Amino acid sequence: MLRINESSPIPIYLQIVEEIRLMILGKTFATDDRLPSIRQIAADLKVNPNTVAKAFQELENRGLIYFRRGQGAFVAKISEEDQKMRIIEDLNRKFGQVIKSAMEMGLGHDEIKKLFEKALISCEIKEGN
Repeated sequence: MLRINESSPIPIYLQIVEEIRLMILGKTFATDDRLPSIRQIAADLKVNPNTVAKAFQELENRGLIYFRRGQGAFVAKISEEDQKMRIIEDLNRKFGQVIKSAMEMGLGHDEIKKLFEKALISCEIKEGN
C-alpha cells in the first residue's frame, strides 16, 4: 500500500508522510479511519518503527491524524475547504517543479503555457469519452 524509494534523497519518514497524506487527501482513508499500526507499516516497508513513529508525529503536527491512547492513529476530520486548499497547494508545488524543469531545459513562458493548455485539452478529451 505504501511505497518508499530507498535511493531518494528525501528522508524515508517524509516519504511515508507524503504517501499517507496523499491517501488521506485522495480519500483512500476517510475521517476517523484507523491507520495501520506503526509496527505493521514498519514491517511492510522493512524500516525501523521509530522512522514510522516520526512520520506519524509529523502527520499529527500537520493536523491530518490523531491518536487514541491504546487504539492507534486515526484520520482527522478535514473540512472540504481545507482539503481543497491542501490539494491546490500540492498541485502548485508540483506545477512549480515542472515549470522549473522546463525553464532549465530552455523553454520560455509561452512554450510552457502552450504545453499546459495542450495537456489540459488532452485531459478534457479523454474525460469526455
